[in-house]
Amino acid sequence: MKRGKQNNLKAVGTFGLDIREALSLKHDLNSGQAVSQQQILHILQADRHCDGACKSRKDNPNCLCGVVPAAGSFRRKGLWQKEPQGLMHLGASPSDQKRQDAVLPCGLNNLGNTCYVNSALQCLFMTPIFRNSMYQIAAPAADDVILGHIRRLFVELQSGPRFSADPKAFAQALNLDHTIQQDGQEFLKLLLSLLETKLAESGQPAVQSLVPDLFRGSYAYETICKACGRASQGSNRATHFYELDIQVKGSPALGHSLADMLCKEELSGDNQYLCDFCGKKVDATRQLCLRQLPPYLCMSLQRFVFDMKKLMKVKASDKFSFPLSINLGPYLCPVDASLDAGVQVYDLQAILIHKGSSASQGHYVAHIHEEGARKWWRFDDETVTVMPDGPIGEKADHGGAPNPVLSGKKVQSTEKGKYKPKGKGRKRKASGKGQDDVDGESTPEPVLAPADDSAAPSNNGHLNRASTPPHTTPPSNITSSNAYMLLYKKRDWQPQQRVCAAALPVRCAFPTTALHVVCLAMLVLGFTTLLTHC
Repeated sequence: MKRGKQNNLKAVGTFGLDIREALSLKHDLNSGQAVSQQQILHILQADRHCDGACKSRKDNPNCLCGVVPAAGSFRRKGLWQKEPQGLMHLGASPSDQKRQDAVLPCGLNNLGNTCYVNSALQCLFMTPIFRNSMYQIAAPAADDVILGHIRRLFVELQSGPRFSADPKAFAQALNLDHTIQQDGQEFLKLLLSLLETKLAESGQPAVQSLVPDLFRGSYAYETICKACGRASQGSNRATHFYELDIQVKGSPALGHSLADMLCKEELSGDNQYLCDFCGKKVDATRQLCLRQLPPYLCMSLQRFVFDMKKLMKVKASDKFSFPLSINLGPYLCPVDASLDAGVQVYDLQAILIHKGSSASQGHYVAHIHEEGARKWWRFDDETVTVMPDGPIGEKADHGGAPNPVLSGKKVQSTEKGKYKPKGKGRKRKASGKGQDDVDGESTPEPVLAPADDSAAPSNNGHLNRASTPPHTTPPSNITSSNAYMLLYKKRDWQPQQRVCAAALPVRCAFPTTALHVVCLAMLVLGFTTLLTHC
């Protein structure tokens, strides 16, 4: 048979029959034979199921491509839409939000640019003495809107049935704008100031001085005349602080920054000091003196600085080293110079981290040590994970800065007395007055070990540049480009007058106070109701 005729035989007509099938069907009809159901389906091309490749042919009644979506596909509306109306009305299944592990801390929902709020709240909640004291607040102070919301939020974080708590009511009570990201340090400072005011007005001795007792220290500016050797009358005037401002730009490590902050300033020439005792202008020295440190010491790393060239706030991403433990005794200046501050060891309790290169945006996470459990946790809004190696092992959050000790890099002493890892490195010039160039790849920390006395002050009880601790690197330092705030706790500190025996353990314990019973019952009731509807 010729090729053209063969193609004609295979040609498909209107009903999908070739020429041979059409002639056979005509012969059957002329002979009076009835057409079978199978032949009718064949004529209509409905005798075989659709394999999904026809893209909803309207002439095939067995084709359901236009009704049933393919596997993994959805419709905008109808039975096969991605989220049915009932699910959209009631929300996701509460079983997906169930708290699976009682040991794992609870996260906080991000309402939109509220990661800074979540990180600050987790730092306060994971401080047992602060959390338990908030539970001790009684009426009428407990009826305050702010105090009530933060107390209920703490109960949900501690004993709630969900893996992540909702801070929406607390944020609304503070009138926070979710569309704008704020400064995490500034928020924590303003929140503590607000809580201090409200607790001071409560009239309850157990919580009236909670914030000052935990977070407030004092310092004074001491001016000493070189002619008569006397201190000015204002030298003993103490000023309270809730955080120490630690310079990061141009300072390689915490010890250097503290030494810079506490070094003596010479007042001479046109800047002479008018001595009240000498009655004339004389040369003098002026120095910031730390009088008293709080049990929980907040150190605010000055990451956000104003750039005079760009005329805007920028982030200083300088690598900054700080230890897990530090002896702050040598940095104290008692009012009585004959007294020795002794050894005052502080252990790192929390790190607030800002990830991002911009000062106006980014993401906040927190690394927090759980007291008693000896565990470090990473809080990233709703997600909470354990840190097996502690904060030293989280290099991604710290900007990927390698630790010379952990990475096994050899260090060698330079002519300047600095330490520099072997290999090529980019140098930058320190902006601090009188400081040498430091290596930009790795900046080790001076000796700040708990039992080290190498940072002893000078014979007059004050620190200066000459008494900066020697540059040796202990194996417990963290080098970070994103660390934004440090919280240290005084080792072996125990509250003396604060009652905490009736407070809950860390998490998921049986409620023992009326507040816990009511709040936990409301949480469980609401959770059970959602399960019933879904």
